[in-house]
Amino acid sequence: MATHETIHINVGDTLTYPQVRWENEDGTDKDISAETITFSMYDSEGSAKVEDAACEQPGGGTDGVARYLPNAIDVDTAGIYSIYFKRTVGGRSAQYPQDGSQWRLHIHEVPAP
Repeated sequence: MATHETIHINVGDTLTYPQVRWENEDGTDKDISAETITFSMYDSEGSAKVEDAACEQPGGGTDGVARYLPNAIDVDTAGIYSIYFKRTVGGRSAQYPQDGSQWRLHIHEVPAP
C-alpha cells in the first residue's frame, strides 16, 4: 500500500486492512515478535480517533515473522479518514508511513434505492 493512497469503500462494507510486512535491510523478515503493532484511524481533521485496533498475525501464530494482519471493522459512517500503523518495542514507538504522511480512507454513502 503506497503512501497517500486513497481506499474507496461504501458504508456498510467491512474493511479488512492491508497486510503489513517489515523487512531487514537485506530483505529478510524482521523479527518483531516482541513488538506490539497497532492500527489507528482518525477523522479527516485528525482529531477524533475512530478505531485503534491491535493487529494479529494470520492464524494467531507467534513465530515472529513480520507479517501482521489487523482486525477488520464494520464501516458505518461516511467520511474521509486518515489511517496509519504504529509499531512499539521496548516502550518506544515508530509510526508508519515514516515520512509523517497518512494513508487516506474515503467511505462513501450508499445511495438510496
